[in-house]
Amino acid sequence: MLCTFPGQARFRARYDSETSAARRLKAASKEERAALYGEIYDDFLHQADHCTGREDAVGEQGRRLQLSLLEPFLKDPGVFLEIGCGDAGLALEVAAVATRVYAVEPSAAAVASVEFPANFHLIPSGSPELQLDDGSVNLAYSCHVIEHLHPDDARTHAREVHRVLSPGGRYVCVTPNRLLGPHDVSKNIDRTATGLHLREYTFSELADLLADAGFGRIRALRGIATRPTDLPMWPYRLAEILFASMPSGFRSALLGLVGGPEPFRALEQVVVMGVKSG
Repeated sequence: MLCTFPGQARFRARYDSETSAARRLKAASKEERAALYGEIYDDFLHQADHCTGREDAVGEQGRRLQLSLLEPFLKDPGVFLEIGCGDAGLALEVAAVATRVYAVEPSAAAVASVEFPANFHLIPSGSPELQLDDGSVNLAYSCHVIEHLHPDDARTHAREVHRVLSPGGRYVCVTPNRLLGPHDVSKNIDRTATGLHLREYTFSELADLLADAGFGRIRALRGIATRPTDLPMWPYRLAEILFASMPSGFRSALLGLVGGPEPFRALEQVVVMGVKSG
């Protein structure tokens, strides 16, 4: 979540605010974090003048791109879960074709003025534990969310998503690529994310997280602006070994050559799908 502000003083204030909030989250207990997520992101929404990253993902352009990513998995009416729904724009569009939609959002301010249809159920929670029955969801989705979670909560989150999915259910997870980061307010200042991206991931790291949670089949999804292609993980694992050995400046230059429309430029986004065994 990269935020830019006119003037160095305002940027520095934002940097100090986010890094301080990140330290609070990292030092907090599991129970404390459940309340802190909502508090911190309510405050973030009140303070931010303009942000690019997760907030753009709920804008019109980002919403269209995300719908194109999810469309192949939304052909049959079913139960859809979005974790970190923001202003709920995407989840509301899915509600037009889904039997039922569940949307988890820790920030009350993000959805304060939203009206929901009868098949839409908002879960206002900052806890990684999902208030849903086992096997009750067909498709789960998160975009620019998992990097905001404490690593312990990210592991719990992945296990919980696996639990609530039905056999054959899918979890599509989008997160910025650590090898091209940091992507939060600490970009161009620190070598690794020190703001509200508590941990950024590569394809390999995210795939391993989902495997540890119990997902039996894990695939990479290539292409968000175009129709996504379901690919095995091994080419990504090999490519990341090579990519990690490159100087960071070369990686950025390569991104400029092969990138596409923001906020979902090729390589910049890790897009992984976990499928629950039947």
